[in-house]
Amino acid sequence: MKEIIKTDLILDFMKSKGWSKTKFCKTCKVTPLTFEKIINKNYHFGVRALFKIAKVMGIEVWELFNE
Repeated sequence: MKEIIKTDLILDFMKSKGWSKTKFCKTCKVTPLTFEKIINKNYHFGVRALFKIAKVMGIEVWELFNE
C-alpha cells in the first residue's frame, strides 16, 4: 500500500527539534496512540490530529500528504 502521509517529514521535524514522542504529542495535543497510528500507517484516526500536527510544524496540512 502506498504511503498516504509523509511520516518521514514528521519524524525529521521531531529530530530537528530534539523532541521525544511524548514532547511532540503534548505540543501537538494528540494522544500517543494517535501518533503511533499515523507513524505506523494505521489510518483509523481523526483527521483533526493532522491539522494539529501541521500547525505545530508550521506547514499546511496538505503538505503532510503524498501525491
